[in-house]
Amino acid sequence: MLGSLVVLTGASGAGTTTLAAGIQNLHRARWSVLFFDSIGIPSAAELDAFGTGHQPGGAWQRHATMQWMDGRILLIDFADDCRITGLADRGQPQLATWDMMNWSGYLREDALQMGCEILDTGALTLPECLERLRSYL
Repeated sequence: MLGSLVVLTGASGAGTTTLAAGIQNLHRARWSVLFFDSIGIPSAAELDAFGTGHQPGGAWQRHATMQWMDGRILLIDFADDCRITGLADRGQPQLATWDMMNWSGYLREDALQMGCEILDTGALTLPECLERLRSYL
């Protein structure tokens, strides 16, 4: 797929940096390869400032990733009872499973913890949702 963004992720030692660097070396003209390790790892004091102690990842890694990618995340959300009704109305009641509700709950909680904006599509009309999305972009 041309123009796709592929994000490699893995715990330290899994080989993500090695693979990213290898692809970069082999295909520099074809793809742009950016990898997290290129921004460096903060000192213990900097990690402590984010409340992560000396653990990798956590608050510092999320913050640094968002800064590095200069991106924002907007969660498109819908109340579970509305989701169940909406899925049934469009002929897909089989998608209204506990797994789906748990997944939407996980995404909602993660967005709240990360300070992401949440667009509740059940609280607004389609034109209002589109205007909010336009203003966000």
